[in-house]
Order: sequence, then C-alpha cells, then structure tokens
Amino acid sequence: MANNELSGPLVMTFVACALQKMKRRRFDYRFVIVPETIGAIAYLSQFGRQMKERTRAGYVITCCGDNRTITYMKSRDGNTLADRIVLHELTQYGKPYEVVDFFPSGSDERQYCSPGFNLPVGSLMRSMYARYPEYHTSLDNKSFISFGALRETIALYLRVLLSIEANRVYRTLAPDGEPQLGSRGLYPSLGSQKQTSEFVDLMMWLLNQSDGTNDLCAIAVKAHCPVLDLAVIADLLVQKQLLVVEDI
Repeated sequence: MANNELSGPLVMTFVACALQKMKRRRFDYRFVIVPETIGAIAYLSQFGRQMKERTRAGYVITCCGDNRTITYMKSRDGNTLADRIVLHELTQYGKPYEVVDFFPSGSDERQYCSPGFNLPVGSLMRSMYARYPEYHTSLDNKSFISFGALRETIALYLRVLLSIEANRVYRTLAPDGEPQLGSRGLYPSLGSQKQTSEFVDLMMWLLNQSDGTNDLCAIAVKAHCPVLDLAVIADLLVQKQLLVVEDI
C-alpha cells in the first residue's frame, strides 16, 4: 500500500535529512517508525513520560503521497503549537485544504493524544486514511502516488518545522508610542513601493504586538503573513535594539 504505508516513511526520511543539514537548530527532533497501534503503545510505554515533559509539537506522517487535497487532523486539544503553526501555514499555502478535528479512532495520533499523555500531536496528510476509495486495496500502489505530491508534502512539512524553529516571543523595548524608524535605518531604500509598504507594515505589527505574551505565530495570524517573514524582520529589530527575545 504505497500511500498508506510507504509515503510516510519516504517523507519522514527526506525531512530528517534536511533537518540534519541545518547548522543551527533550537530543538531536537525524534523520528519514530513503528507498527501502527501496538508499536506506538509500546514506544509510549518506554518514552511517553519523557515525551510528555519535552514535546513541543509532533506529527503522524501518513497518507501523504497522492495528488489530492492536503488534510490536517488537529491534536486532541486542538490549539497546541503544532496545530496553530500548521493551520496558519495552510492559510499561506495557496491551495485548497481540509481541517479535521481529532477523533479517538484514527491512526497513531490517538495513542499520542490518549488522555494519559495528551501530547501536542496532529497529522498532516493528503487523502485521509479510510476516506479515499483506494485505501486498503490493491489500487493503493506506486501509480497512485507521485514524486510531485511527495515533494510538495516534504516542502510543507519543512516550512512548518522551520516556522516552529523561528517562532519566538518578543517584547518591545519602545512600548510608549511608535519609535522613530528612519533614524535607525529601518525604512528600506530599495525595492518597489509595495515591498517597502509591506515591510514597514510588518514592522508595525511586530512593534505593536510584541508585548511579551504573543508569539510570532499569533502575530502572523493577525498580520496575514508567513511566520518566516516576520522572523526575518524580528531579527532586524533585535539588532536595532527595538525588540528583545522573551522566551528561552
């Protein structure tokens, strides 16, 4: 079964290789390949308490090689960092997508999200398991998946993980009114008027919303922009001593 069984490990392998090449990472990553249900339960029996203490976000990677609509299943809580980042990135994705609430009879996300662990684990897929005609039939073969779809899924996962890496909480060092940007060299002199306007607009969002409680994802949702775009500008504002990183 190419989509149901093979596509997940393929995507996982390429994502792991890409992360391994990153010179600097904020987080550690754990990639787990186990038999469905019994494998996840056995893994949690060994490492579940450690994962509960340390996991910021996780995803079950399955059914992600066909050319149909991207689907995201939320975690049990539905509003974890794992959920918020994916849901926002999907708004920037530019193609149709579907969001499904967690239910307790799905794939291995039901083990990671069992009440004793309640981990922030969702599942970013394409055709959702049990909901496409080829599922668990001989039609779920190599011709059903495509390298183009796999590449797109890999790119989406990497964008999600890079956004989690970049997601920080900042606090403005100039909270009492709008700071003077021109004297700090923060008005770009190159690029179109539209690019300049968009750049300044995102700076304003950051300076206004960075009160030590909003992370970049929350601000990006309000500003209708990718987290990674905000992260670049946030780094610049830190250099100009207008923002400071508030989280660890």
